Amino acid sequence: MEFKKLVSGFDMEIKGLKDFDSIPPVEEDGKTFEHNAYKKAFQNAKFLGHPALADYSGLIVDALERRPSIHPARYAGERATDEQNNRKILTSLNGIQNRKAKFRTLDPV
Repeated sequence: MEFKKLVSGFDMEIKGLKDFDSIPPVEEDGKTFEHNAYKKAFQNAKFLGHPALADYSGLIVDALERRPSIHPARYAGERATDEQNNRKILTSLNGIQNRKAKFRTLDPV
């Protein structure tokens, strides 16, 4: 877990969401990486009653007007699989030579 590296040397125990039962999903409906990370951290901290950290990641493809951006998991639809999302990206890039893309991760908030 990457967060453990952030606090190494401090006297604290780091747990992931999988260490807890019945955590309600957070609707990631923000328009920015920052908003979604903040929303995840805030809602999980409120639910758990403990401080929480969250990050947010996305894929930015220049030739696709920087999409899928902050919603890569839903690029091909709300319930799309990774394979379906990947296929849509590759199909959208058909015939395009500049396939420059980057994976962006917002630092934990």
